[in-house]
Amino acid sequence: MPSFPSKLISPVLAFMLACGLYAQMYSFAVTDDTTDFHARVKQKIDEIPRLIGKWEGTDAKPPEAAGKLLRPNVIFARRYLNSETNQWASLIVIHCRDSRDMSGHYPPYC
Repeated sequence: MPSFPSKLISPVLAFMLACGLYAQMYSFAVTDDTTDFHARVKQKIDEIPRLIGKWEGTDAKPPEAAGKLLRPNVIFARRYLNSETNQWASLIVIHCRDSRDMSGHYPPYC
């Protein structure tokens, strides 16, 4: 039959591990104000040119699910057409304030 102190080892050890985990997670907390950074990202995305060489861009509708699921800071969608070759390309840029919003959407999943 185990003695009284040996019965306490598991709960005490579990409590200490939980405290260590809490301390580690708290140390990752971000306290910096990122408002200026997100404003600069939005400004740079807004500055993406409509004309790139022989490619002319027209605004496109961004994916609906991206706006709902990702809660983006900026969502940008444009389709570019090269009128000489009739080739086209789509550019979609989605910037999220919180990287946790991209859970499940990180390449190669999305």
